[in-house]
Amino acid sequence: MNKKRIITISLVFIMVFTLVVFSSSKSIVYSMDLSEQESVLLGDKDRIIKPIEMNVATCWATEAIAANEVIEFMRIRIADLSGGKITLKTHFGTLGGERQIIESTMLNSIQGIHVTTGPLGAFVPITEIFMIPFLFKDFGHAFATVRGLFGQRINELLLEKNVRILGWYVNCLRGIVGKGDIVMTVDDLKGKKIRIMESNFLAKLYNHYGAIPTPMAFTETFMALQQGALDGEQTAAGIINFGYESIIDWFCDLQETYQLAFFAVNEDWWQSLPKEARQIITQAEIEAENLHQYYAAEIADTDKQSYLDHGLKYYEPNRDAFREKAMELYPEFRKMLGDDEGWVDWIVNLGELYPYTFPRTNITIDFY
Repeated sequence: MNKKRIITISLVFIMVFTLVVFSSSKSIVYSMDLSEQESVLLGDKDRIIKPIEMNVATCWATEAIAANEVIEFMRIRIADLSGGKITLKTHFGTLGGERQIIESTMLNSIQGIHVTTGPLGAFVPITEIFMIPFLFKDFGHAFATVRGLFGQRINELLLEKNVRILGWYVNCLRGIVGKGDIVMTVDDLKGKKIRIMESNFLAKLYNHYGAIPTPMAFTETFMALQQGALDGEQTAAGIINFGYESIIDWFCDLQETYQLAFFAVNEDWWQSLPKEARQIITQAEIEAENLHQYYAAEIADTDKQSYLDHGLKYYEPNRDAFREKAMELYPEFRKMLGDDEGWVDWIVNLGELYPYTFPRTNITIDFY
């Protein structure tokens, strides 16, 4: 009987002790200020013994452009989370174009980049898929693609080049800017000289439209339009922010291609970091992705208003007619892509989910 009583008292003591310790430890965690909570979640920043410098580049010199805003946010946030032990040294438009800074990241000359998918096909051919017109229904569809299996495949192929993607971003929807006669239909493009990026897919597409596709470096395009050597340019609405209001008359919001951007790091450098440093950089990058989504939506509305404020025209054409014309080339695009793994069909089928309607509530959401 005494043994039973001793055991019972002991069990009660253990339960009470456990409850007190658990409750007190729980209250300690929830009474921490933000920086202390982050220290628990992200690892001990004091374990990052020596300072870490991270050179990060974009190809854009304009401070207010979205890519540079993302990097500036990450610079401040990483310094805060690391207690100043991780420093981002930013290079905005000073280390070359996108292809050059991708190559520099492969070599670890710089450690991080924010670039678009535009030049990625030179390193990972399957990513030319982003040049196929009207492949994505909206940015929700595009993000489901790159944050899913296709994005994993891209990362696998880039890791072979010593580059790791940490996150994906909106870059732009591409339409056409021009002078003179407005482009509202496929027939309106016939005989017009349109600047395109250096892409076999876009060249074939604009030939199919009946236009004269003219691959040209972005830096040469302004003068070509100004001097009348071009009739228009396949580009983003945001081009208005680069002084184009004086040389164009209109923007056709064709939404032909959904161009994404990504933040990536040199893989050897990444693996050399302490775990705590990787956690801090990853956390800052995730926060930057979320903030940028709202920033991009705000900028899109601002761009449209900029055209109207400058007395320019902003048109939304019948996109279905352009889409039908473009889809006539899909069999050829598949061959050009060398899509042995069937990614074009996978992306098209994935798009059937968007926009998604919840079956029990009938609420529809676009995922953007």
